[in-house]
Amino acid sequence: IIEHTGGYHSLIAGLGRIDTVVGAKLDAGEPVGTAEKTESKIYYELRRGGEPVNPRQSMVAQRKQDKS
Repeated sequence: IIEHTGGYHSLIAGLGRIDTVVGAKLDAGEPVGTAEKTESKIYYELRRGGEPVNPRQSMVAQRKQDKS
């Protein structure tokens, strides 16, 4: 589980290896781990205030911001 600003949390499961430790501060884009095999399925969930949020909305907004 990764804590973000604004009350957001990311839950990531299915990693074969985790490359960070509890309490570490991560930079944007920094890898947190790797899949065990190429056919591994990674589970990602974004939450705000404990409620699931569709991450697609954030990704689309970020792309628009990057283009401007």
